[in-house]
Amino acid sequence: DSEWGDGAEAGAQGGGATGAALAGSTGLGGVFFTGSNPTGRAIAASAAPNMCKLQLELGGKDAVYVRADMDPAKAAAATADGAFFNNGQVPAARFSAHAVADPRLGTRAYTPPRLLERGLCVP
Repeated sequence: DSEWGDGAEAGAQGGGATGAALAGSTGLGGVFFTGSNPTGRAIAASAAPNMCKLQLELGGKDAVYVRADMDPAKAAAATADGAFFNNGQVPAARFSAHAVADPRLGTRAYTPPRLLERGLCVP
């Protein structure tokens, strides 16, 4: 029997103590983690004795590609939002633009973090 209950699905955000408690739990069918390489290694070590499925997305930043027909202002806003969405847990920190895209796109996409509105971001 799982201490979480049959068929339970849970998501949690937290620090190392949260991850260690979840990953080391018995009866888990699997663990999915997105974050840093050191934390991913610690989670893998905690989960290994239980032989559960483990998927790690570690240390990367997603990329954004801006097509030639994209509105530069919308592309810049979406790129800035992507860099900080969900406290950076699902970041988009690199972007490439089509050769004929507006050359001002790079400066528009860069918004200093201190200028972004704080709060819950829900589309």
